[in-house]
Amino acid sequence: MIAPRCLGLVLLVNLSMTVAAAQVGFQGVVELSRAATSNFAAGSYAARYQFTLTLPPQGPGLAGIELELPDTNGAFYGLRPPSLSQVRVFIPTEPTAQRTQVPQEAIPFTGSYRDNTLVLALTTPVAAGQVVTVEFADMANPRMAGNYLVGITAIPSGLSPLPRFVGFGRLHFISGGRNH
Repeated sequence: MIAPRCLGLVLLVNLSMTVAAAQVGFQGVVELSRAATSNFAAGSYAARYQFTLTLPPQGPGLAGIELELPDTNGAFYGLRPPSLSQVRVFIPTEPTAQRTQVPQEAIPFTGSYRDNTLVLALTTPVAAGQVVTVEFADMANPRMAGNYLVGITAIPSGLSPLPRFVGFGRLHFISGGRNH
């Protein structure tokens, strides 16, 4: 009587492993290596927001990125969502530099919004081991000073991708700041 129950348990474990094996996930840590703004003064215009991801050296590439934008203070006082014409994705020339990144190679994408989440589907996946920057250009900073957290999720390439939450990119704005 005990043997059939053990056999059933083994079959269940094997079935769950088969289902899990069908999903594709990153083989290592996707690191949010930088989140920054070119202008930290609340209420200022013409700022660039950049979020840089470092992909693990092995495994699937990057097929998409989701950026969940905070809506805590509303569109007038808070962080406004960018139009798709203000967004670009690229491989930076100096991936480890802790300053505004400059594109070495543009990465084409299609974009859309799902509620307050910007969904970017890359036309061609970025290979493992690369560094990728998402930039929002010509942004108007929030009128309210404070910390704004952008939730970032990386989507691996493959038929059944398993999205991985990378972390929160923190943008900090101050009152009475100067354009920098």
